[in-house]
Amino acid sequence: MEYAADRLSLQKLVLHTSIAVVNEDWMGSDPGFAFLTALGAGPWKFSRRKNVQTDACRWLAYSRVDDLSDMDPNRATLVYPLEWQNDFLCGMLKSLRKDGLKFNDMCLQWAVKEDWEASLKDIFKRCGSTEDGPKVLWMFARDHLKLPSFPIDRHVRRSLEEHDLPTTSFEMTRLCLRAGVDPNPIARSLFANMASNTE
Repeated sequence: MEYAADRLSLQKLVLHTSIAVVNEDWMGSDPGFAFLTALGAGPWKFSRRKNVQTDACRWLAYSRVDDLSDMDPNRATLVYPLEWQNDFLCGMLKSLRKDGLKFNDMCLQWAVKEDWEASLKDIFKRCGSTEDGPKVLWMFARDHLKLPSFPIDRHVRRSLEEHDLPTTSFEMTRLCLRAGVDPNPIARSLFANMASNTE
């Protein structure tokens, strides 16, 4: 019964959300640059966010490494203006280094859609994030790895609450998939329609 009610609420949400045409490749094709761009999508207006993302990508470009995991985690402590961004980056770098893994190779493994939940949980764990993961890591999974993902910020959460839908990314992604709906364009459009920090 609960699933039927959720599905009905999801259908109402889809009907009330105009599907925005969004450049799905806004992060670029390089996994390292995509990850840095996602982490840089902090709580700022568009121009500030773009500057933070550009500075992070310059940091990697000037480092002249072939793979993000080749970076020394100790050099990654001041890449971003916010501590949590640097913590996630350093956490990923330290975890990969400890396990002798390459970031680009891991992205290929994570991109296996059949095991999207395990991939997301591994990304979150390696970054030192909470089990539910922050919006920026969900965005990386959705827009670079092309995994089923429903990133949720405060604007999206408000709309989900209004439609009596789950307010966690894992629950919304599962609900969409059970209902036969691709969560990625719905989440993208809902964010575009709800966000007020675009300038």
